[in-house]
Amino acid sequence: MLIGLKYCGGCNPNYERRRLVERARKEYPDVCFEPYDVDKVYDVVLVICGCLEECFTFTCENSVHGTLCVRSPEEYQRIQEFISSVSP
Repeated sequence: MLIGLKYCGGCNPNYERRRLVERARKEYPDVCFEPYDVDKVYDVVLVICGCLEECFTFTCENSVHGTLCVRSPEEYQRIQEFISSVSP
């Protein structure tokens, strides 16, 4: 599985966003997490927002399952649920 990572602008982060990605990389070593590239096709693009304001907007056409937006560490379960739903 290939997941593209896109971070918001970080104007008002309420948590260390990289820790969320580090946790996912440790928990899912068979999943490839890489910086988003408009020229690649991903299973999903994971948008990591630093707060609940949702001032960052992002759309992409190069993702099989669209985007998954996570706005806090408490939403980490959404990453787990997505990976579980598409993993064989």
